[in-house]
Amino acid sequence: MRLVVDHSRIEHCSGLLSGATGCTQSVTSTQVEYHLWHPWHPQQTAQFQGRRLLVVARILLSAGLLASIALAGCHRTELRDGAADVKVQLSFSPDPPRVGEVETTIRLTDPDGKPVRGAIVKLEGNMNHAGMKPSFAEAKESEPGSYQANLGLTMGGDWFILVDAKLADGRNLKRKVDLPGVRSR
Repeated sequence: MRLVVDHSRIEHCSGLLSGATGCTQSVTSTQVEYHLWHPWHPQQTAQFQGRRLLVVARILLSAGLLASIALAGCHRTELRDGAADVKVQLSFSPDPPRVGEVETTIRLTDPDGKPVRGAIVKLEGNMNHAGMKPSFAEAKESEPGSYQANLGLTMGGDWFILVDAKLADGRNLKRKVDLPGVRSR
């Protein structure tokens, strides 16, 4: 609702119309214009609810976007292993691991306990909490079924190692191995 009156007759907004819940005034040279908002007016109520719905939708969309970014993090969480029958064992030197370069030995064996030879093995070290830069290394076969790499651990705390190997028979091996309690120097 809009009411335009002569400035000399209106001194303030309150008490203009009973039931008005709010008003604003804009001053021109000879007139004061009052915009009154009435909660029972259907068009104004629908506009207010539409704006409120738009604000809520924007907040939910932003929250969903932030949640998806946080869940994605800096590392992959789903591993598709095409060589589930291959056993993976990791050992570290120094043991327990400390911040710095850690010699990592990866031992791959088949179900019969025989070494798995000729694999191309890559490692990715990540901290359990998001926000840290991962550490990468490529392992070399030092003896049949045994692969070695130096992996840089940049901070004390809980880590996990992603082992990604392309086996000689063409299968892909992907494993996640927990490495809790890396010590600061």
